[in-house]
Amino acid sequence: MSDSQHTAGGNVPSSLFKLRLTTPLRQRLEAQALSRGLTLTGEILRRIDESFSDASERLTTLEKYGKEQDRRLREMEERIHDLEKEGDNAMKSND
Repeated sequence: MSDSQHTAGGNVPSSLFKLRLTTPLRQRLEAQALSRGLTLTGEILRRIDESFSDASERLTTLEKYGKEQDRRLREMEERIHDLEKEGDNAMKSND
């Protein structure tokens, strides 16, 4: 297929990439492609594309989780600081 021809999905191929697969992996990919009505190449490209989407979503979730944990840690540090001050003041008033 030339670069000017369209694939079934409407995308124009931009380059050729040869890939060696083990027979069992190729058979599994072919079975999945068949069940989805895709070519082997279509199934491989779908999986690659999906892996980027999933990774991006996981990264976004982890970033949100990290920001929340940072916020909680700052709150706890402030509370500890306040408690230490209260303890110091209590010790001074007992002297």
